[in-house]
Amino acid sequence: MADADRCSLLREKLTLAGQLVRLSEESSHPNTVVTGEALVQGTVALLAEARSILLKLVAESASDYTGEIDSLETLRRSVGEQPGEVQVLSAAAADGNSWWSRLEVLLARQQEPGRRSSRPRDETLIAVAAAGPDCSPDALRSLISDFRDYFETFVERHDQW
Repeated sequence: MADADRCSLLREKLTLAGQLVRLSEESSHPNTVVTGEALVQGTVALLAEARSILLKLVAESASDYTGEIDSLETLRRSVGEQPGEVQVLSAAAADGNSWWSRLEVLLARQQEPGRRSSRPRDETLIAVAAAGPDCSPDALRSLISDFRDYFETFVERHDQW
């Protein structure tokens, strides 16, 4: 059984990520390209932290493992493939439309140098095709919601409260 403090911390990370998405939509402050990128990267970083906490919770629920878990592969090596939650997360990682896969794509985007412009663009230009993952507020909100749904289901399955 995972501790309630980690569950609360994970919920906090998801809530803060949602708040950043809301800030990106507010019209009370100028939403420059740099500000928009900062809000997207902040949201993705919070989601990555939440996922790290989730991996630790899964490891603890599968065994008494207390070591460092930083990826799904590390989780598999630590607790094996048998725990149901490892199988569920592995299936999510294999599904290109899952919250896990969408987060992976966003994390990879943040590690690619030179792929994003921090310089303001001409606002009169109309983009014909967007390159890269969908970083719109709706897409990020959907990702957060799907992650939260998975987590709440995990908590229910493992009776952690």
